[in-house]
Amino acid sequence: MRYRLRQVQIVHRHGDRTPLWNVFAGHKMEEQREAKRWLTKLPSDAVLSDLCGKYVLASQTPQSVPNRLPSSEFGRLTSIGMEQMIERGVQLRQNLDPQDVEGTFFSQLDPENVMVFANSHERTQLSVKALLLGLLHAEKKLFPLQINLLPIDQDFLNRYSFYSQLVAMKARMETTDSELRFREAEMKPIKEQLCGVLPIFSQMKHKFVWMIAADYYTCRISHKMSRLSGIEDCHRETMEHLSFRFQRFYSDPKILYLVAGGIMEQIYAYVLQTINHSIDSSARLIAYSGHDVTLLAILHFLGAAMVGDKSWWPDYGTAITFQLLEREDGKWFVRVEMDGILLQLKNGSLAFVPAETFCNMINDRMASIKLRAEIKDQLYSK
Repeated sequence: MRYRLRQVQIVHRHGDRTPLWNVFAGHKMEEQREAKRWLTKLPSDAVLSDLCGKYVLASQTPQSVPNRLPSSEFGRLTSIGMEQMIERGVQLRQNLDPQDVEGTFFSQLDPENVMVFANSHERTQLSVKALLLGLLHAEKKLFPLQINLLPIDQDFLNRYSFYSQLVAMKARMETTDSELRFREAEMKPIKEQLCGVLPIFSQMKHKFVWMIAADYYTCRISHKMSRLSGIEDCHRETMEHLSFRFQRFYSDPKILYLVAGGIMEQIYAYVLQTINHSIDSSARLIAYSGHDVTLLAILHFLGAAMVGDKSWWPDYGTAITFQLLEREDGKWFVRVEMDGILLQLKNGSLAFVPAETFCNMINDRMASIKLRAEIKDQLYSK
């Protein structure tokens, strides 16, 4: 039997960016050189103006001025990142075309059928703009598209910026979780090496954070930059440890719910609206522009197989698609892919199931997590 593509929800990580921190903080001359290095990696004002001109921003936060370029060179989408996201959009279109057997899903979209969510980070806004440019390159009638900017208290794409207790909960796990405590002790020599070489730590400009160290390596490797002497070979151990830490963090039901609960409720609600032909079911293409920790939390929530790999971390531009299909006999199915590959779950099954099974799985998983975390209310659903 044939299937008809009825709805696509895309959750993606932003594209390649400059580092979030200047690791040479504390060495004034090197700090300035580092800033200049990354300034050359940014897209030109003309390129950004052309991209932003294809979108309208809707925000409930007056202080958010996303089209104004921030003065800092750090935490910004690079030219490479913009190209990555356009290419990701093109690839997604190619991956979705086989599911769209009638070839009408995209051509019949109207602007009101497209919902786009991003947060206050400029890199997430620019990333989704570039991705949609690649995905909808043939549907020029849809532009300019509206992007919904989430206020910080409703930002289900990055709960870390609102729920300050998440940092404290993670820190507490470093002493209460035996596996994490043992691993941290094993990694002490690597930590000492990094603290001794990276000025941001050695000059005590920032307390040691594994994410900063991983960020240093990821950005430099992405742009083929040299690494400081003495820590050239610490990359693999650092990234594996970061991945392991988040495996442990997301094993805590409250942390997992605080990070993944909101977006999973959104995805679940949009699926149900379309199946039930709700008056709110006009959304057929929904895009969520998030972060690595967003995708990690979703994959942990779904029980994806790759999160058990101690070295796995979502690349820039990684995209998870939730495809809602209607079979010609009227039955509904959900197909979940990551970068065009059908998602495999820890139990060995593939994420292509009847919509009822998918919804029951989300409901059961949500109920189990909330029960273990002693959470009674939904955080985000209306």
